[in-house]
Amino acid sequence: MNAIDTTQLKNDLDQLDTAALEQFRRNTMLPDGPFVAYLGALDTSKRVDLLAGALEVLWAEHPKIHFIVGGQGQDASLLEPAVRRGQATMMGHVGGKTKAAILKCSKAIANPGRVGLLAVDALVAGVPVVSTKWPFHAPEIEYLTEGESLYLTEPKPESFAATIVDVVNSQNRQGAASATYPTLQAMVRNFASGIHKLLN
Repeated sequence: MNAIDTTQLKNDLDQLDTAALEQFRRNTMLPDGPFVAYLGALDTSKRVDLLAGALEVLWAEHPKIHFIVGGQGQDASLLEPAVRRGQATMMGHVGGKTKAAILKCSKAIANPGRVGLLAVDALVAGVPVVSTKWPFHAPEIEYLTEGESLYLTEPKPESFAATIVDVVNSQNRQGAASATYPTLQAMVRNFASGIHKLLN
């Protein structure tokens, strides 16, 4: 499995207090929320079509849930109806403090398609991931614990939407930041140890 350097993300998250988040919300003209994040490429592997379908279901039943989309790709146009009706805000490619702010103010991360290194960001931020049961997830999804930091649904818009609502409404943030999330430093140590054993 891979890991990413989480040090900067952790630092950015720690520096975001209530006032900073409110300033971020004003600067990006976000509504009151609650917020759900989408972070990653907007392409076929991420099942943006399923996300778009779930957004339609949510708009009919829970229109106050607002999606902050950090990403770009060929399927971005599928989310345009949600943007036009004020249900989603497109941020383009995000990183650094912007990504940290999106994670900090979100109750969940919606990722109906392939879950990869996003799993590490989710653990660092303490935000649960809502995804679907399908065979193309990356190995990193195993970092997450189903029912705590990961909620898997059938790959149907109605099921995906219902689980998002359940997680958003949950008063117990079971996806709280993990003290044991995988780090780049640990991956390097493990790799070096493996090479050392191989050579000896």
